[in-house]
Amino acid sequence: MPKLNNTVNTFLVNELQIKLQEKFGYMIKTKPECLKLSQIIFNDLSEHVSESTLYRFFILGNYTKTSITILNILSQIIGFSGWDNFEKSVNNQEYQKINLGATINLSTKHRGLIYHNIALGCFEPLEALFEEAKELENEIRFHVVLGVFDSLRNIDNPMPFFNHFATNPFIRNYFFEIGFDPLFRIKHYDEGIKKYAESVVPQRSIAELQDHIFSSTVLFRQYFLNKDYTKAIEYGRQLYQHPPCSIQDLEAIYAFPQLRYLSYKIWYLTLIGASPTSIDDYILWLLNYCKTLYISFQFEERRALFLCVAESLIVANQADKYEFLLKEIFADEYQFFPANLYHKSLKYSLPYFDQNGLLRYRPA
Repeated sequence: MPKLNNTVNTFLVNELQIKLQEKFGYMIKTKPECLKLSQIIFNDLSEHVSESTLYRFFILGNYTKTSITILNILSQIIGFSGWDNFEKSVNNQEYQKINLGATINLSTKHRGLIYHNIALGCFEPLEALFEEAKELENEIRFHVVLGVFDSLRNIDNPMPFFNHFATNPFIRNYFFEIGFDPLFRIKHYDEGIKKYAESVVPQRSIAELQDHIFSSTVLFRQYFLNKDYTKAIEYGRQLYQHPPCSIQDLEAIYAFPQLRYLSYKIWYLTLIGASPTSIDDYILWLLNYCKTLYISFQFEERRALFLCVAESLIVANQADKYEFLLKEIFADEYQFFPANLYHKSLKYSLPYFDQNGLLRYRPA
């Protein structure tokens, strides 16, 4: 009988689950997802981990029934030599995060040094921290971002922080961009993004064009989805009535802001009362362009492409007409998902394509 890990650390298991979900690109919450993961593990490692074992591990939380052998296999599938190696890696990262004051224990509501510095307006220590964080490995750096996010969610007025750090490279690149929260859960988050955008001149460089398109598209999305159409029209005009760039410039920026820009135009055409024919023509052009982008894109970029286009079609009530044209482009991606997903309504596919790192660590 395999040895059970009766002293398994819940925190370590949670970290392992997150890493597995990062590896496969979606949250594992159902039996069909456990079955698909079982198949992938067998194909990649020639090891058998049953659907029921994965169901207990991910969904029922019966960690004590997970053997060391299974923990070794699950650690190996994400690139570690085994469970011991994974545990040492996580513990080392936790030690670094504690040194940085970057952890907030959400279960005990413990508030770390980042929170206290933000709440008290002590920004000089944070400036030093953010300067140091730029040189850290990605995993630790992202946990500094999580520390900032958790702290700002727990204070009443984050504007002093936004005002002070709007031009700080770490906060711009890692908190606002990589750590972007599509749910806008921080108070005055839209005002923070506006502060981020204040110094941006899109004509000055491709980098600033990217910053402009990122900030304008996420604000346009937020206002459109929340039916604040006056503000949505304002940002839509900036983006589409007076385009800030050519298609060649657009292709030079990072995939996600580029894809948001192209996809959200469907909403703008709807807002300004464009004819159904004009909207159909644009969607068909966009789907054809997706085929070109798909060939040149890698894993994360392809999923971002699908997510932006699919969400735009769903919200614009165009999904029924165009979903299978979109799914055909991404048929290979669907091979990694539960078997019946391809034939379900398009809305069920969104969680499988969403690569937002913040939502993986801080789900809704």
